[in-house]
Amino acid sequence: MGQGTAARGVDELEIARGIVSALSYSEPNIAKEFHVNAFRALFGQFADVGRYRFGLAAMKLVGEIETLANGFWLATPVRLVGLGVRDLVIAPIPTNRLTLELPGIRVVGLGRVMQHDPNIRLPRQSLRSWARFSTSRPVDVIAFAAGTHATRNARSEQTDRFEYFFVKTTVARSRRQCRFGWTSDLKRAATFGPGIWLCRERVAVKAYRFFLLSQSTSRGYLESPLDELPARLQYAIAHVSGTPIKYSVRSIDSSVSSIELATPLPKPEYQIARTLSSLNVRMDGVREFRTEIEHLPVLESWLQALGCERTSSNEE
Repeated sequence: MGQGTAARGVDELEIARGIVSALSYSEPNIAKEFHVNAFRALFGQFADVGRYRFGLAAMKLVGEIETLANGFWLATPVRLVGLGVRDLVIAPIPTNRLTLELPGIRVVGLGRVMQHDPNIRLPRQSLRSWARFSTSRPVDVIAFAAGTHATRNARSEQTDRFEYFFVKTTVARSRRQCRFGWTSDLKRAATFGPGIWLCRERVAVKAYRFFLLSQSTSRGYLESPLDELPARLQYAIAHVSGTPIKYSVRSIDSSVSSIELATPLPKPEYQIARTLSSLNVRMDGVREFRTEIEHLPVLESWLQALGCERTSSNEE
């Protein structure tokens, strides 16, 4: 989703918010659904029509709109998400209009924040509820995956099309980095629980099915399906196997820092990081999330809960 278009994306996002607001609020405080074709037609009057998907995707990521069936979308209620001394403002409304009602609001990443004020009468939502994230420690993720595999496995015909997850260590810019990798060599694969492997098999040019695989002395190879993409499980496997994903924090100036890591984040963590940060993906694949220093504790707490570790000074 437009990862390398931060500067250009800001204006396009504000255009998208203006169009959604115009299409949604024919009556004050009552949002009606709108169709993607109407949005695209209006977007093309103000920006490159080919970029309309960025506007919708960014607003959806921040939680300002939701998808309905048959190409319809719906604006979500205006609300505040607590970040401690600041609140994240979730509103399908352009920033210049919000400033009339909420002085001091400002843009950070794809989102907008303001100083926390308990006297503002707006609905409030917890950070975890907004990101649709349930608390799961790496050991809990592992235990759940192993338990699910034990109850849902079936005979598998292991083939040379199977690829196995492992954590590889690389050195870039004099820094040691752990990255996710896939190998056809079962001996290199990472295991968890009672000898379980995370696997994938190509089913189309750019599509894979992901599953868990184990070996039984009496039944041979057993596999069980994964109901979702395995990003969180990958982090958990890396953590429990002693090769946790490392991230670093680099100061940009007196008020901005960059969190850098070499692996893609699960959706809830990516949602909070992208909402509060601009994103640059380097040629070496490292993701740089530039954010205001005051938001570092929030972002780091989520990374550490995922099983990541901050790079120590003697590793840099």
